[in-house]
Amino acid sequence: MSKLIYLILLIAGTHLLTGCASIMNSGKENLVVKSIPSEANLIITDKINNSIIFEGKTPATVALEKKEASQGKKYLVKIDKTDFVTQEVIVDSKVSAWFYGNIVLGGIIGIIVDTTTGSMWTLDKNEITVTLDSTLKQSIFQNNQLYFSNETGYLSLFP
Repeated sequence: MSKLIYLILLIAGTHLLTGCASIMNSGKENLVVKSIPSEANLIITDKINNSIIFEGKTPATVALEKKEASQGKKYLVKIDKTDFVTQEVIVDSKVSAWFYGNIVLGGIIGIIVDTTTGSMWTLDKNEITVTLDSTLKQSIFQNNQLYFSNETGYLSLFP
């Protein structure tokens, strides 16, 4: 009988030493970035440290940290391509719904574990898909001159 009680206490103790978010939401989190058209330049900057953490082309899947010290991470995702308007998207962290499982289950140790490991955080977006708008909206050939329109008006390329 004492072995059964020891086994039950061991299982219960192991459960109390982990947090709900640590079990369901640990480590880094993937962010998928796509663009139309594809093969756009992609730069992801850590807004807290103001450092570039990824440079590449779309489509891309990037594993991002969710925690910086005692706060969630924040990223700036910049997507650009020649002859297209640059797009910027902020990816922020929020408290994971799994973290609140610690409160429901009464696990103060789980709260400490999830806070320490960063598992209490999750990214507010897991996928970004942007459609890049062309900066060259249309061209007009008039009076032996070629004009291209953009956001500022018509530009004459050939006098």
